[in-house]
Amino acid sequence: MRELTLPAPLVLLPGLGADGRVFTRQQDAFGSQVVLPEWIEPERNEALHQYARRWGEQIAPQLPETWFLGGVSLGGMLALEMARFIEPKPQAVFLIASARDASAISSGARLLGDLTKGVPAPVLRQLCRLTAVPFVKANGGDDDLIRTFIAMTKDDDPVRLKWAMDTAVDWDGPGADESGLPPVFQIHGRKDWMIRCVPEHCDEVIPDGRHLIHYTHSRTVNRWMFDHIMALTPGVSMDHPAIEDPDRTAARRKALSV
Repeated sequence: MRELTLPAPLVLLPGLGADGRVFTRQQDAFGSQVVLPEWIEPERNEALHQYARRWGEQIAPQLPETWFLGGVSLGGMLALEMARFIEPKPQAVFLIASARDASAISSGARLLGDLTKGVPAPVLRQLCRLTAVPFVKANGGDDDLIRTFIAMTKDDDPVRLKWAMDTAVDWDGPGADESGLPPVFQIHGRKDWMIRCVPEHCDEVIPDGRHLIHYTHSRTVNRWMFDHIMALTPGVSMDHPAIEDPDRTAARRKALSV
């Protein structure tokens, strides 16, 4: 039996320019309970919430009554929007290095998005390929992650990449009314320059974490999701054995940072 055996499926959505290959460390920890849906093609001028609704409609038939939803970066924004529409609803939504609303998107990321709006899709993909190595290195990734990002940028659909970048900077969030949402939990790196760490939104902050914490601090992120999933799954006891989590020492609870 795995150390972190999930009692229900966990659907994970990747960030901009990425795909399911970015979740290797979640697959290693959780195994077949990790569900990695393939991207669908965006429609012309489609808003993020519209895309999330269509994507959710394709995912829903594969889901049991009890399941969980998470996403990294743009994938977290999509997860937040998807949770408003999809049935059955997830028991919880996990936002990893992501935004709860537009206020968290940094001015640098917003400026970058504005500057690339006029860039043709094939050129934008080439720019992403050229910046993949420095981006991963700046965020603490290793050679394995660099190879993964290079492969993903080669395979990514330039039209979808262009749509995602243009749409992300225009996203305002689901709005103040969260009555239709399940519980939302957020983990963030304090040194993330792309999406700001908003303390009141996060129930866990990693002081030295940057934008790729699902990989660089995977033990912390995985255990954080696991604990919430165990607590929220109907009929599951929390009397599971303690599990050593070496990089947990790098994380700080919100209560300790206030």
